[in-house]
Amino acid sequence: MHCRKIKSNKGYVAADAILGIGIFIILSGLVILLVINIYNTNLSMHRTSMATNYAVEILENAKLLNYYDSKLEQGEYEGKNLLGVELSDNYTAKLSIKDYNKLEGNESKENLIKILELNIEYQDGDLTKNIKINTLKLNNNI
Repeated sequence: MHCRKIKSNKGYVAADAILGIGIFIILSGLVILLVINIYNTNLSMHRTSMATNYAVEILENAKLLNYYDSKLEQGEYEGKNLLGVELSDNYTAKLSIKDYNKLEGNESKENLIKILELNIEYQDGDLTKNIKINTLKLNNNI
């Protein structure tokens, strides 16, 4: 008995080409989504890093000032330029300064400590994010 080959293995069939193109399209889409996700994550980390840098710079400038400097009087301060640090458009700083001895229950204490509370708000895509940092300014003029 002699069998005849019905199918030949010479070259590619249209089905092979369509299957290859389909796999290529699916994998390309996944790679593109991965690249976009990495880019967005990198951009978000950069914005957070900038906000943190602004916060550290503002608080370092506050620590360099004299304890009785008028820029460190008790109150709320907000804006794009705080203690000599110029913030870019997407960032806003809010600095709250409180004298420790003026807080409830501490009125009898000496004026030796100021509480600095800094909040940096910034846009990250559609979200408004913020970084809050608290520190103390001590009176070294004793």
